This record gives sequence, structure tokens and C-alpha cells, in this order.
Amino acid sequence: MKFKSLGVRVFALCTFAFVFVYTGPTDFVDEIYTEELSFDSWRIGQGAPFANTFITNKETQCKITASVRYDPDTFPYSFIDGPDWNVTMTHGFTFSSADNTKKYKKAATGNRHVPSSHPNNGRGNTPMSVTMRVTVTSGSDSDSGEEFSKTIVKTITQDTIDQIRQEYVDHGIGVPPRSKFGRDRGDAYDNKDDYGYAIHEPARGNLTRWSTQFGHTIVISSGYRNPEHNRHHVGGASNSNHQYGAAIDGAIRDYDGDGNTSDDRQEMYDAAIILGLDPLDPDRYRSHIHIGG
Repeated sequence: MKFKSLGVRVFALCTFAFVFVYTGPTDFVDEIYTEELSFDSWRIGQGAPFANTFITNKETQCKITASVRYDPDTFPYSFIDGPDWNVTMTHGFTFSSADNTKKYKKAATGNRHVPSSHPNNGRGNTPMSVTMRVTVTSGSDSDSGEEFSKTIVKTITQDTIDQIRQEYVDHGIGVPPRSKFGRDRGDAYDNKDDYGYAIHEPARGNLTRWSTQFGHTIVISSGYRNPEHNRHHVGGASNSNHQYGAAIDGAIRDYDGDGNTSDDRQEMYDAAIILGLDPLDPDRYRSHIHIGG
């Protein structure tokens, strides 16, 4: 415990406070604490400063830097102890505590994701969450028992976009910026509705160009895939461009209505070559032509 005498000015404040102890001491103390104790800054993992969502630094590591603002000289009594930090996190991540410091800087280790069946994201379909609790104590003196504690709490929880981006962290591949993701548009391109968000460009523009060159509207068999869906539900390559909205699989169909698909497949491939869309060999897959590397 710490004890700090605040001099004559605080004695006057204490005297004033005792007037209110009789009629409503708790309200008075809470009001002062609410004004004088607050979170000054925070950054969780790779989240932006002050952001209310985040992704971890690595699959099993999350760093946190945070600070509180307070002025012991304006508390109603002498400042005794704190700030005391208690930081908790879901998904098995554990932070150590810290006492008597305005700034908290720690790294936690936690669980790996567990690949599983659709639509599980490997984290139990549950967003990660960090809760910061900070307590400061003041009182008339360190032994009188007349102490008041104030605890402030802030919880930061991943939003849907950062749940998707967490999959990139968990799979150890490059993480797209949040600005790349848009709402699903309700067709086969959009991620099989795993999350309701997808990366739409540049693949959608390429699909339009490809269909125009081919002369028929090409049906998509697969477009954007979040990493967990790509790797464990369709067996895609770990570095697949489907995960970045740059690849499309065009379904092979009898587009010209001649009763077979051989010509359609070759013409789809030729159209993609003309446009420089980097198609894979048409004989590699019998059900679709892949463009976008």
C-alpha cells in the first residue's frame, strides 16, 4: 500500500467531503473518480490505437499496451494504492497482472485455432475478446479503514471483419486491410455465406471482362474464400488467390447449347488468355476454369 499526504489544500477537500459523507458519500466519491480515472490509451494486437476491434499479433500471441489517466491530488482523500491492472482474454490467452503503474504493456500467449467442419472458423465461431480492469484506492489514511475503491472496465471484442482477418493470422498468411472487405452481394462469388463479407475486387471486374470476351455469362463455381473455408472445406492451396479476391473459378457448362462442353471449355480458356487473366491449364480441372493465378 502507498500513502501520500496531500497537504492543507486536500485537508480542506477532505473536510468538505465529510460534509457529504453524511448525506451521500458514495455519490460524491464516484463522481470525482468518474471524472479523474479513465482509460487514456489502448492498443490490442494489430488493432489500431483506440480501436474497438482487433486481431492478434500471431496465432498464439497477443500484445497489449494501455494506460490510464488519473490525478491522485484531486481524489477526495489521500491516494493509497493503484492503479492495479487485471487483463483477461478469451481463447486461452493469459496476461499477467500489474500493480501501481499508469501504463500496462504485456504479451499473452494462447490457444491455436482448431481446423474443423464448415462453418466453424477454428475459434469455435466465437470472436476474441479482451477485458481490462483497473482499480485505484484512496482513503483518509492507510490504516483507518475509511477507503474508497474505483474500478473502470473496458472490453474490446472482434467485429465480424476482424474475425475473418484473424483467420489470416491463424493461417500465417498476409492479412488484408479492413477496407478490402464489403458486404456479400448474394451470389456464388461471396464466400458461401460463412461471414456475410467478402473481398470483391479485382475478381468481379475480371469476371465481367471474361464473360464479354467469351460471349456468354460465365457461371461462378467459386469466388472469394476466407482462409479456413479455403483450406479445410475445399482443399485449396494455402497461398490461394481466392483468399484475396483475385481468383475466380468459372464453371464449365454447355454455354453454346451444342450438347457438349468441350468447345466451351477451350473457348473460356482462350478468352482468359487473350485478356491476360492467367488461367490454369483447362485440362487441370474438369469442372471449371480457374483465373487469377
